[in-house]
Amino acid sequence: MSENDTATANSGRKNLLLVIAAILLALVLVVGLGIKLFGGHDDDTTAAPATTRPDTAIKTSYVKPGKGEKILRELTLDYPNGFDPHQRHFDRQFFDDSQYEIGKYGTDINGDPILMPVGENGEAFGEFKPTDKLDCTVPDEIDVQQQYVHGRVLGVSDQGPTNFEGFVPTGYAKTAVGAVIAASNAGTMAAPYYDPIALEYYKGYIRSKEADKRVELGVRTPVPHGGILPTYAGFKIENCGGDIVTVVGAMKAINPNTREYYYGLIRTPMRWEDGMWLVVVNDQDAKLADQGTVDNLSGFTLVNKV
Repeated sequence: MSENDTATANSGRKNLLLVIAAILLALVLVVGLGIKLFGGHDDDTTAAPATTRPDTAIKTSYVKPGKGEKILRELTLDYPNGFDPHQRHFDRQFFDDSQYEIGKYGTDINGDPILMPVGENGEAFGEFKPTDKLDCTVPDEIDVQQQYVHGRVLGVSDQGPTNFEGFVPTGYAKTAVGAVIAASNAGTMAAPYYDPIALEYYKGYIRSKEADKRVELGVRTPVPHGGILPTYAGFKIENCGGDIVTVVGAMKAINPNTREYYYGLIRTPMRWEDGMWLVVVNDQDAKLADQGTVDNLSGFTLVNKV
């Protein structure tokens, strides 16, 4: 590789790391503070033929923000058709998913394992016994399988999800850990995006002023754009009782300048309602969403990516 090629590759890697770090801030969208990075515009959402290889992926291109703009206002689409529920690969500015093969493992931005499942909506991982009473037991660590589903990360554990409503994963255990997995998935599957799947989340499973704004805004891009978010690397339970679990999730990221890992903390209140964990946020919760960063996960329940 020439010096120019190396410099270009390093620059691209740094840009991606910056995007992932910025998307961490975007996670607070789920609990009311608004998206920090990505925008889009209305596009045709007519289903396109199924595609399963990178060379037939929908093409997208990145448009830089104008002077003084804080978010990316436009995402142009070269592909004339819209959202395709069978799409497996996406050509994106900040993330190359061509490494992923159906039924095989790849790696995420942090080098952790991620599976592209055979089932296009994802696949269950273990079982749990349903219960009417909330189980607040919190182990020292849990196992989660990251699955690359519809251009984003789905976390699956033995506490759920086990089913889907439309494109939204459902069927979580009424446990503290079940609430954690649901909170993580609300972030990784909805927060950075403006496509039909994200809109389904905002309509039915996220209760906040910002979610209401996103529903009113509607679908602005037929495919997920930008980068992807990994599932939580660790978590704490702030409180657990009745039908409420308040989760503080730790998202692993890397500083592109120092090359050192850190963890962004996001506080997410979850409520059990009609057999599903919902994100529920009031104005005070929104102010507490961003919990800052930590350098390690001492005192957190660890999430093993398997």
